Amino acid sequence: MKDHFSLEELKELIKKTPLEQILNKKGVVYKARREELEGLSEEELLNEMAKEPKLIRRPLIITEDQVIAGYDENKYKDAL
Repeated sequence: MKDHFSLEELKELIKKTPLEQILNKKGVVYKARREELEGLSEEELLNEMAKEPKLIRRPLIITEDQVIAGYDENKYKDAL
């Protein structure tokens, strides 16, 4: 399991899935920083996610053509 993603890796991930799907809006870190984070651009959000891995939904399943963020058994079955 990878704890931190670089900015470049996160940019590659959002080519396969929207940023909103991998941003962990239900997490404690996001809730504590909501006002600050809501006004950021996509690039700025990616920078914050690279610095603070708790802003990324887990688990994160990465295949050649898709990214599945969060627990979804049906999506796992379809992907595998």
